[in-house]
Amino acid sequence: MKIISKVSNETDLNIGTDKVWMNWNSGKKEEQYWHTHPCDLALVYYVKTIPFLNDGTCFKDKFVRSPQNSLIIFPGNKLHSVPSYPFRFERYTLAMDLWLCN
Repeated sequence: MKIISKVSNETDLNIGTDKVWMNWNSGKKEEQYWHTHPCDLALVYYVKTIPFLNDGTCFKDKFVRSPQNSLIIFPGNKLHSVPSYPFRFERYTLAMDLWLCN
């Protein structure tokens, strides 16, 4: 998978994945779901976002902006959620559970 190869090369980490999925969100407050992942690292790739509205991920201590066609990687046990926003724009992300390999 190209994303795994690119991340491995850029970070010098030997990683693998067993779960990859797409997310769709419209920004409704009831779609906000705080969660963690049962893995070493979590990856979110922002496929379709609107700048300054839904271009990032909420963490309990801050909001991390990431423009469309970018990604973030963070510890799988870090509590996070999709942001809620007042206007109904679709947001699409690709998510992965990553494992550190020996």
